[in-house]
Amino acid sequence: NLANTGLYLFSPEVREAFKESKVQEMINRNRRLDFGYDFIPYLIETGRPVYGYILSGAWYDVGTPERYLEAMKEILSGKLRALQDFGGRISEDVRVWVQGESPESLRRREDIIRKIREGKIEVEGSVLIGRHCEISEGVRLVNSCIDNYTRIGRNAVIEGSAIMDRSIVGDGAEIKNSIIGRHTVINSSITNKTKIVDVSVIADDVIIDAGCELISTKIYPHRHIREQTLYGAIIT
Repeated sequence: NLANTGLYLFSPEVREAFKESKVQEMINRNRRLDFGYDFIPYLIETGRPVYGYILSGAWYDVGTPERYLEAMKEILSGKLRALQDFGGRISEDVRVWVQGESPESLRRREDIIRKIREGKIEVEGSVLIGRHCEISEGVRLVNSCIDNYTRIGRNAVIEGSAIMDRSIVGDGAEIKNSIIGRHTVINSSITNKTKIVDVSVIADDVIIDAGCELISTKIYPHRHIREQTLYGAIIT
């Protein structure tokens, strides 16, 4: 129970060890060469210097959507000491970042900050907004990450979610505890809202029609989802 994962650093001479007959025999016999189970023990047995070092600090297993979102929230909240600032923090009083570099992205940054200060965008918890984003009035953002070039429509609600770059979220959409991939379009309107909740994962280049309700659902890339309700579905 000492380690869940390992980082290996080898000198160039290790390439010679791969050529040795016993290593080749292990590969042929096991059809693999596992560093932890096979190769490191072999190096020790053959007298090579092998050293271990226990790293301190935070470590995140992001192999599932749930863990990915949990890690995102913890990093945004400041629990990872090595990463406390993402650039563009709007005030020392809040954990909200709006990034910008080029003149146009800085203009959009100022527009978003103005709306936040005027109460036209509601922000709660820790929120990171990337460059060149458009956030409309009435939007509510809670403990979420909005990537570059993303557009969020009027009165949309984003809670505990990650929205990847160049995606479009329509008016009134509700996205809670979910992951939205790149170049994805979430169509929605005030009168026909789309809801994506409960650790749903929408992949890249997906189109979601207005009025969809996706609950704990996984959508693979390049799909077009017509208006419907899906619960626990996997659309490949």
